[in-house]
Amino acid sequence: MANKNTTKTRRRPSKAELERKQAIQRMLISLGIALLLIIAALKLGAAGITLYNLIRLVVGSLAYVAIGALLIYLFLFKWIRKQEGLLSGFLCIFAGLLLIFEAYLVWKFGLEQAVLKGTLSQVMTDLTGMRVTSFAGGGLLGVGLYIPIAFLFSNIGSYFIGVLFILVGILLISPWSIYDVAAFIGAQFRSFMEKQEQRKQERFIKREEEKARQEAEEAARIQREQEEQDAAIDMVKNGNLNYLACDYLAELTMSILQRQKNKNPNTGYARDFIDLFKVIGKESYEKNIKIISNAGGVNIEEAVKQIKNIAEENKMSGYKIGYVLGDDLKEKLPELLKEGYEFINSDNGRKLIEIQDKILNANVYFGREPIIECLKGGANTVLTGRAADSALFLSPLMYEFGWRDDDYDNIARGIIVGHLLECGGQGAGGNYDYDWRVVPEMDNLGFPIASVSEDHTYITKTKTSGGLITEQSCKEQLLYEIHDPANYITPDVIADVSQAKLKEISKDKVELLGVKGKKRPDNLKLSIGYHAGYKVETYLNFAWPDAYEKAKYAAEIIMKKMKRKNLKVEDIRIDFLGLNALHLDIANMSDELVKNMNEVVMRIAIRTLTKEEAEKLIPEISPLQLNGPPGASFFGGRAKIQNVIGLWPTFIPRDIVKLTSHILEVK
Repeated sequence: MANKNTTKTRRRPSKAELERKQAIQRMLISLGIALLLIIAALKLGAAGITLYNLIRLVVGSLAYVAIGALLIYLFLFKWIRKQEGLLSGFLCIFAGLLLIFEAYLVWKFGLEQAVLKGTLSQVMTDLTGMRVTSFAGGGLLGVGLYIPIAFLFSNIGSYFIGVLFILVGILLISPWSIYDVAAFIGAQFRSFMEKQEQRKQERFIKREEEKARQEAEEAARIQREQEEQDAAIDMVKNGNLNYLACDYLAELTMSILQRQKNKNPNTGYARDFIDLFKVIGKESYEKNIKIISNAGGVNIEEAVKQIKNIAEENKMSGYKIGYVLGDDLKEKLPELLKEGYEFINSDNGRKLIEIQDKILNANVYFGREPIIECLKGGANTVLTGRAADSALFLSPLMYEFGWRDDDYDNIARGIIVGHLLECGGQGAGGNYDYDWRVVPEMDNLGFPIASVSEDHTYITKTKTSGGLITEQSCKEQLLYEIHDPANYITPDVIADVSQAKLKEISKDKVELLGVKGKKRPDNLKLSIGYHAGYKVETYLNFAWPDAYEKAKYAAEIIMKKMKRKNLKVEDIRIDFLGLNALHLDIANMSDELVKNMNEVVMRIAIRTLTKEEAEKLIPEISPLQLNGPPGASFFGGRAKIQNVIGLWPTFIPRDIVKLTSHILEVK
């Protein structure tokens, strides 16, 4: 039997089989790589930490971003490649982040001279120590990007280049082209410029309108104040004065001035005084009349500047302007609160910490000492902030007579002189409750003048002014704002006027006698103004018949509406002008009076913590002309929301208040 040679031939795999085999291989490789990446991301054991640090060696502290991106690419690479610009955009963003991270690392650790070595050191320390603790910047890739870019643009410039990379990357990923972006930016810019131009025109119109209004108001104000200041001008011309004291401040004036200064840093003082000084400044200088005023308010330096300008314009060479600083304690309050000072409200016992973030101003009432220092320095005018009213008048008396600090009776006499003079025309027949009908020439009302010697104190006025100086007019002013005649507390002394006498010597001349004094208090009054919310005040007028009944009913309607709106108020007042707005619960409310009233004005005022709550009242008033009781008339225009200034009276130890006196001489 013959042998046969047989040959086996192998079938070559098809193209599809080869592709399937390659796909399985790629999947296995991908799964393997993915597993390693997950182990690295979770830092599982020594292998995980080592792998993670090796990745950090390449990409620094962007390791998690790199791991996440690789995992996504391993399983979605076909889809990713189909998305135009996605891969290149991501790489561009990643490069920007690498550069920024590396720039931060260099800056943080001062690696400018050893970028590569310093970066390697950050990672290798963790790699050899089997830990992950330090910031690694952008790794080796970050170093490769940073070195040339930092050489060209510096470390700071690297941040800008990094941001540019990121922006380019975002653009590549987005569906828009550079032309689309440019067109969009151009359109937005044009729209913005058009709106700006429109707003500019509107602002210009409003500014011109506001300017015209302010000019009209300013002209009216100056004219009005000029008329009111006629008495002061008269005293300079006809009063044979040595000193003129001008008191401009009240309890809430400081807060109002502070708000003015916040809007315009060149304001915050009493402009009235500047207008007055324009008229009397030169004549006072020539007659050697020294002027003392608290008109500096909360911006004493600016007030001094204004006086200096006027003095220079009038060629008052050698004129000395004294001024006192240090009464403003607003900036010191946080430190004082930390030191344990509570600044208890003397009216309600609350602690200042409750309203600390709402404080507008904090000014201490101070006495004579810094004013006297200015006078000793030769000051022709002394400007202060919140000096006590009476201290303006006491200071020149103590300076001229040399009264000692323990001469309590004379100091008290000087304080009461100031008290009799500080309210201007009120001490010379203004607000004269005894018999206002007998006051002559009230349209030309004079101001009281004190003539003081070691032995006598007389209150007079000029012969050229109206008004009167009588025992009764002086008594009314003496008791004004004094709650305890035996203990009138001021920063300079505690005055006792319980046994004082006022003796009419002749026409318009009254002698003051019997004033006693006690040691001054250890504390000074600190007046703090704060934002206490918002208020709305509005009016509705009702005519006869049944004016009060209709006004009362209208108020009830509004309150029912406010209840439905869930109005939250801190305070609410409903008054009926012409009936009980002044007299409140003791007003005459007889049926006959009420029935025959010609008209009644309903006034509603609310105070709220927010503007939104205050706004609730405004739209309810005007509609009542047609939707409420008959005979209503609305006036005054739409009500406006206004800020409410609250007053926080408290005390501060005298020894922690540091006041300073200064002299500015006009060249």
